[in-house]
Amino acid sequence: MRFSPRAENAFTLVEVLASLLLMAIALTGIIQGQSGSIKTVIRSEKLSQAYLLAQQKMTDIELELQDKNFEAMPDEQKGEFKSELLKEFRWMIKLDRLDIDCFLPRSNSGEGSEMAGSMQFVRDILERTTRKIVVQVEWKEGEQTRFAKLAQLYVRFQDIPKF
Repeated sequence: MRFSPRAENAFTLVEVLASLLLMAIALTGIIQGQSGSIKTVIRSEKLSQAYLLAQQKMTDIELELQDKNFEAMPDEQKGEFKSELLKEFRWMIKLDRLDIDCFLPRSNSGEGSEMAGSMQFVRDILERTTRKIVVQVEWKEGEQTRFAKLAQLYVRFQDIPKF
């Protein structure tokens, strides 16, 4: 039996199936790569937005502290953003006292030196006028809670005694 020249140039069913299988594997890899890229872009957009919101809250608390002293402010505040577009984000603000013992060690009660009195005076001023402000913005991403956190020292110069 002789094959026509046309039949000799054709692909067999096995060759066609093998080609389709290779193409399916390659397309699956490409689609997974694109999906991962999209998730990464979305995550970095959320993170950028969270840091911008945290900066906004930091500015709000700084403006509020210009009018109020630390004792008039709660040590911790929590809330949600009012905009419907930002409903997935939550914020938290903490006003932490400074741990200044490593910079200005407490004097022994037996010491009556003038230096110890001066150090205690400086310590009292720092404890009264300085706080560490921590702003955290968090959101849910699937089952995980993600967050962006900013921290800075804030000094209320209005509370420093004039000499």
